Amino acid sequence: MEYQDYYDKFYHKVTGVTGVCVYKTALHGEEYPLEIGQTYNVRYLAMFRSCSRVVLENDRHEYQSHCFKLYENGKPLEITAERFTAPYLRDWYIEDEFRFNKIPKCLEIITKEYDIHILWSALRGSRKWGYSYPKSDWDVWFLYCHEQDWYHEPMNRTDAIERVYNSNIDVVGWDIIKGFEEMKKGNPIILNWLMSHSDWERDDMFMEALKPIIPLCFDSDTAINYYYKTHITLNDIDYLSPGYSLKQFFYYLRGILSCKWVEEKNELPPYVYKMYEEIVEDEVISKEIRQIWYILTLRVPREDYVVSPKLVDYAYKWADYYKQLALSTNEYRVSKEVSNQLDEIAEATIKRFNNA
Repeated sequence: MEYQDYYDKFYHKVTGVTGVCVYKTALHGEEYPLEIGQTYNVRYLAMFRSCSRVVLENDRHEYQSHCFKLYENGKPLEITAERFTAPYLRDWYIEDEFRFNKIPKCLEIITKEYDIHILWSALRGSRKWGYSYPKSDWDVWFLYCHEQDWYHEPMNRTDAIERVYNSNIDVVGWDIIKGFEEMKKGNPIILNWLMSHSDWERDDMFMEALKPIIPLCFDSDTAINYYYKTHITLNDIDYLSPGYSLKQFFYYLRGILSCKWVEEKNELPPYVYKMYEEIVEDEVISKEIRQIWYILTLRVPREDYVVSPKLVDYAYKWADYYKQLALSTNEYRVSKEVSNQLDEIAEATIKRFNNA
């Protein structure tokens, strides 16, 4: 990790802050290379779980703050949690609030408002994959069912729920019939969702019945077509164009790696880090993809990063290749046996909740 990236993730940059050395020994006994009574300019400061630390100008060492009397513009400086909690810890506290409080409450409101039963719910998007920014939205997907009578009502009923809460929680739900219809078409996104870890509500009986059916709905041609259209085509802009972000280019790369994984492994793609480790033959390319992945997972915007021409050429070459494969893909449907199994699971699930 570059020092600048490290400091941005773990510290707050400060100006006008000085520290007069009063101790040379850390709490754990380490002897610091400091001079008692010497005044030092402080560059970074942060409060961690067990102690506060400072980084001095022109010095990469991290010192415990009790070794200094700190001043800001000549006045004594108090290190408060509100102001100096380490950025990564603050992000964790915010995430915990969303994960364990706000999002479950949103799902509870939806359950009551629409009179539904949630069968599966999980994060999706950049927060699911580990390269979100602190201000990224929380994208939530869930699968649900109504009670039996609802399915006999007039055909103007909706089979999806879309709600936005607090301007940054995007919630999308699909009725079981709609979800299963997409599975019958081999839609890899719902297959991936259902194969991933559930973050909130989950009906175990439903998932136990569905789990062995999910792989039977997978079709490699359909998956390649999907990943080409949703990742490569949507982000197919000249990398040097103004406003084209590193994150967009990474989505572009993720589409290419997903297509390669499907073609070579004939299975749903895993997390990005596993793909570049296993299917990118060129070590230089693999190393640079790892570097970009690492930058994004730091959650610190780095739009100054310049992608190498070699990686750009690699991406464009494979994008052209998968474009030809995507254009030749025919519409896919699962076998009649698998289709009937999905219908039976849906019917049994709806009936079970109707009798609850």
